[in-house]
Amino acid sequence: MPVKKKTPQPKPTMKQLQAGPHSAATGKPKGAGTRRAPSAAKLSLKSVILDALADMKALEVRVLDVRGLTDIADFMVIASGTSDRHVRSVAQRVVEKT
Repeated sequence: MPVKKKTPQPKPTMKQLQAGPHSAATGKPKGAGTRRAPSAAKLSLKSVILDALADMKALEVRVLDVRGLTDIADFMVIASGTSDRHVRSVAQRVVEKT
């Protein structure tokens, strides 16, 4: 049997990451209508963090919506870098911007 090569999936753009997960069938966010609408302050904080990560060229940025899972946060942002020094400078920039 021939071995099938795995095709690499394209990395999402920053706008796609900010938009969050969507249902393929409807195009609407998953769980739409079941969660409360986020306030403008929370969205702006998320956008400030994502802008800081983009400025510092953070890798594999992921935004997790945890509103239904915990009361202490609405979003969790995870990112990586090329080295320990890069990750530390990215984290420092996020703290400075927020």
